[in-house]
Amino acid sequence: MAAAHGTVEQSTTLADGTVLATLSIHRGPMVVARLTGSGAQPGQSLPLTNDPNAGSGVHAYLPVRSTVNEDQP
Repeated sequence: MAAAHGTVEQSTTLADGTVLATLSIHRGPMVVARLTGSGAQPGQSLPLTNDPNAGSGVHAYLPVRSTVNEDQP
């Protein structure tokens, strides 16, 4: 089953300005994602995307290869 949102547990900003965050997924694993936009705070729920240009606002970018199909066994 695909996850649509993740909750920010903690984040860090790298020297080049890239923001990484550890996210908890409801009934799922913890993941590390690159954040797009700015201003994410711990406890904030963010939409997950595999599009690095997802639009305005803060998103958690998780690159997924196009050959992955979570609906297949």
